[in-house]
Amino acid sequence: IDKKTYKKDDCIMTFSTDKDGVYTSADRLLPYGTYEIVETKSPEGYTSKGVTKHTFSVREDGKMYDLTAKDVISNTPVTGNFDIIKLTSGAESKFDKPEEGVEFTAILDSKIGEGKSFATWDEAYAAIKAAGVGNDVKEDGIVILSKNEYTVITTDAEGYAKSTDLVYGTYTVRQTSHFTETQDITEGAQFVVSEENQPTMHFRANNAPIEYY
Repeated sequence: IDKKTYKKDDCIMTFSTDKDGVYTSADRLLPYGTYEIVETKSPEGYTSKGVTKHTFSVREDGKMYDLTAKDVISNTPVTGNFDIIKLTSGAESKFDKPEEGVEFTAILDSKIGEGKSFATWDEAYAAIKAAGVGNDVKEDGIVILSKNEYTVITTDAEGYAKSTDLVYGTYTVRQTSHFTETQDITEGAQFVVSEENQPTMHFRANNAPIEYY
């Protein structure tokens, strides 16, 4: 190759994929033989786990071998989760009570904004509800928000709820239901998945009562 001779198991070249995860070699780069591709660095947001080696053989002159199938080289994404304790209390000092049946939703920030899958967080939330919680959100048959890029959770009798595993990225968490006698939490919380095996992030939420005069 390039007038060099290699022995078995020698590294003959190193290359990197582009922003779309694709690499195309030069024409007629490899002579007749059997080769192994080994991933030596995982892409951002993915672990080193998964299918990181693939063997293929060059047997036809001038043929471009397509190795872009998902089962050729694929990584397991970095994931993380969070939980919430929902409490309710009046203005006076006392022990808070857990609140059951309150919904919270987290959506991946990179899917929202100008030129993205959704213009606003509320638009994304409406699309999730229309698709059915736990399903991929699709447009014209194409997934625009996967089920691992959002979560919708509801507190139990102990006021507790835990998210599903979410992929690498930054999320905005909002309260998406409340009881009529309490005020909305108007600001969202930020949740970040940044590394493999990161601990569960904990939130405590409390709605102030509506005061009537």
